[in-house]
Amino acid sequence: MSPGSYHIVCLPCILGNLTVPTAPQNLQTTVGNGLITLMWQAPINNGGSVITNYKIYRGTSAGAESYLLTIGNVLTYTNTNLTNGQSYYYKVSAVNGVGEGPLSSEVSATPATKPSIPQNLQTVIGNHTINLTWQAPSSNGGFSIINYRIYKGTFSGNESLLTTIGNVLTYSDTNLTNGRRYYYRISALNEIGEGNLSIEVHATPATKPHVPQNLLILVKNGKLILSWQPSDNGGDSISNYKIYRGTSSGNETYFVTISNLTRFTDTNLVNGQPYYYRISAVNALGEGPWSAEVVAMVYVSQNENQTFYLIIILLFGAVALGLSGYSLYLNRKVKSLELKLTKKSRRPLGKKALKPWEESTLDSVIMEKQLRKLSKSDAKYLFDSLMLRFNRLYKTGKWEAALVLLEQLSDLAEFLGDQKKVNDLALKYEEIQGKFQK
Repeated sequence: MSPGSYHIVCLPCILGNLTVPTAPQNLQTTVGNGLITLMWQAPINNGGSVITNYKIYRGTSAGAESYLLTIGNVLTYTNTNLTNGQSYYYKVSAVNGVGEGPLSSEVSATPATKPSIPQNLQTVIGNHTINLTWQAPSSNGGFSIINYRIYKGTFSGNESLLTTIGNVLTYSDTNLTNGRRYYYRISALNEIGEGNLSIEVHATPATKPHVPQNLLILVKNGKLILSWQPSDNGGDSISNYKIYRGTSSGNETYFVTISNLTRFTDTNLVNGQPYYYRISAVNALGEGPWSAEVVAMVYVSQNENQTFYLIIILLFGAVALGLSGYSLYLNRKVKSLELKLTKKSRRPLGKKALKPWEESTLDSVIMEKQLRKLSKSDAKYLFDSLMLRFNRLYKTGKWEAALVLLEQLSDLAEFLGDQKKVNDLALKYEEIQGKFQK
């Protein structure tokens, strides 16, 4: 070719059959918290020219993708700052020296994460039962909640998996031990996995208290003193006792509520009037059942020789005794005390005459005397007689009647000035009270 001549270049002759690449293959997605990662394979045919770029198209409805960005010759892209729970649609294309090839097939994905913690976990206790309630997590992570897991322990921070339940907001844990504390946490699950555990709560199953035991009536200075022993508190501390009183059997009505002391003194009494009592225990769950019925009558009589209180303790429907003008004296010719009439003949008490200390009718007869006119020798005989009876009751395990006699023996010991007897009787009283606790 001579100087000054021109070369004519035929581009089609140089490029030959070069063309744009085909579509990327096998476009796939994985989701995360606010993100979607795209992965694909290179086109089957690069068009005869090296792939230089990929273009990403995105939309929020099928078939409505628009250009998002261009990346280099890589086979993955992570799209961040997305809204969990929002579906996104994608296509990609490959670019070479000739140009951009066709779009890939469409894929869709929804970014998501594990749910947040369940809210407002609370407990409601019952008899051997704890009911759990809660609210759904503030965020389900982008996927619907499919399960909740319940964790339980018997001390704080040591819960282990108890059970997995469906998408419900309550669970009842049964067959528990009343009075024992249990700890709980829960978590929510979606398709991504299990979220974090909730805050810890604890509760102690309980029920209403059981019937108070061994209700007794004692007397001091003309006052009726109720005493009893607590029974099962139902798993929750007893806060109060309720006293019910009536003037006929089976007709007791509410009288007063006291603290959790196991003793009550009734001073609002009418002479010669029988009083019937029942009590119940109260805890945070409510009032328990009534105790068995007991009845007592205070009778004050005076004659020329002495003034004394005669108190008859009757149990379970024993007849009320009409006593008028009777006095007590000591019969040294018999081994035990007798209750005698000072009138010419015995007066019937209801349908029966008063028999010597009849246990089938009377639980015990309590005598509180103004002992100023009783001689020391008579008091000593009275003490010894009552002591014999106490020993028989003690040996046969009749603790209620034995406690009643101890009250009177203590009064007589004080009158006799025998402090050792007073102390011994006090110890014996505590011993018998302890037997009721077993």
